[in-house]
This record gives sequence, structure tokens and C-alpha cells, in this order.
Amino acid sequence: MLNIYVDEKGNPYKTAGKIDYVAAWYFKSAEMMQGNTIRTALVSTNSITQGEQVAGVWKPLYERFGVHIDFAHRTFRWDSEANIKAHVHCVIIGFSTAENLKPKQIFNTDNYGCLRINTENEAVLRTNPYQSVSVRNINAYLTDAPDVFIESRNKPLCNVPEMTTGNRQCSKQKNRIETYRYCTSFPGRTCGRLSCFSPSAFPANPGSGIR
Repeated sequence: MLNIYVDEKGNPYKTAGKIDYVAAWYFKSAEMMQGNTIRTALVSTNSITQGEQVAGVWKPLYERFGVHIDFAHRTFRWDSEANIKAHVHCVIIGFSTAENLKPKQIFNTDNYGCLRINTENEAVLRTNPYQSVSVRNINAYLTDAPDVFIESRNKPLCNVPEMTTGNRQCSKQKNRIETYRYCTSFPGRTCGRLSCFSPSAFPANPGSGIR
């Protein structure tokens, strides 16, 4: 991936090492579609449309190649034909760089398949398991919404104090937050100062401690 997901200078994107291998096909397809009317559709694992992978996979395709999604089938279960079946959750995404004036379509398979449980607790075949809807835009999360990307950040969105550390055990009182007001049941501690303690400093009773 570090040799494929590269910028104009040949340097790998900072998230290239964290994305699914199937993204390489999207990147190479976007390169081949430049300057023509080719359109591409790929069956992929649904991981590229969820969580932190979305920005890593799709942001370079949108910003560098001008990719847009023409149609999408949201998550469905793909079963193997083996006796011991392997289940893979997939999506189908059709995309291009050329102008597309046709309505965009999002397809759904209800409940990941064609079976439903009736009131007698029996599995019966759905008469119409597939649903589709015409939308104005399909973003990388396969929703009818603007093209936005949720990315990690180290600065708060609003005017609040910055967090110095996350959920981390520390000792010897190396980390103090002086302005956070709290009350504690530790003997000798007063309100108005939060410190880090070694594990042995916490009482055995899980109901006591910092409140």
C-alpha cells in the first residue's frame, strides 16, 4: 500500500499503512479513469466505508482525482459455498470521475439477507428484500449527505481546556490538573487538585475513590 497510495511527489499518504488492501484497486481505478468516461464498480469489504478508514481511503480519491460515487449497495453478507461457511460483510460501490447526470442510487438488502422471522418464530423468504432510493449525493460513508470526512484531531473543537493525557496510569504525581475541582475520599486530600496515584494508593473498595 505504501507504494500505491502515494501523492503527486511519490510519497505515501500518512494513513496508507492503516487502510484495507482493497483500497489499492480504488486508487488504481481512479488513476485510469482520468481524462475519460470510464466508470468503475467494485465489491469490497465494508471496512472502507466505516470508521477511521473512510478519510484515509477516500479523501485522496476525492481531492486528487475528483472521484464521486454514482451508486452504492450498503452492507450485505456474502456467504461462501463451502460446508463451513465464511461470512464476509461487503459493499458494492460504483464511482467515476466523469460528469454523471443520472440519479444516484443507494441500494439496501434488508437485514443482510432474504430471510425474516415471522410471528411464529419461523424463517420465511422475503418477497421484496431489496430496497433502493434515489439521492442527490452519496458520500464515502454511503449516506445521502455532503462529502465530509471525520478525521482525528489533537485540538478541541470549542473553547475548552486541552486534555494533557488520556486514560493512562501514572505514578509519583507527575501529572497534575490544578484547575479541575473534585472531591475525594482519600484521607488528607482536599478539593481543587487532581493528581495521579500509583495503583497501591487506591482503596480496595471499588465504591470509594474519586467521586
